[in-house]
Amino acid sequence: MPEVTSRFQQYAQQYPKRAQAQFLYAANLWRADEMLNQTKNSDRIEALLKTAVALDPKLADAHTQLGHPYTLAVASTIARPLNLS
Repeated sequence: MPEVTSRFQQYAQQYPKRAQAQFLYAANLWRADEMLNQTKNSDRIEALLKTAVALDPKLADAHTQLGHPYTLAVASTIARPLNLS
């Protein structure tokens, strides 16, 4: 996986004005974090997704992925059990 991530990073760096390049790098970092059950790249992922959206506001996948962490945060707040004692 590190070799694949490195290639996506190179692609994103080579084409900084291509929304799809930024999105694909972010998606790859996200997958890598999920596989290792970690969030060490979350800030970088968010920055890449925001860049992708800024470069191409019609890139729906980037909007969806950008909203995903916020949705999870709200859902976890709502789903917390009530303390009835």
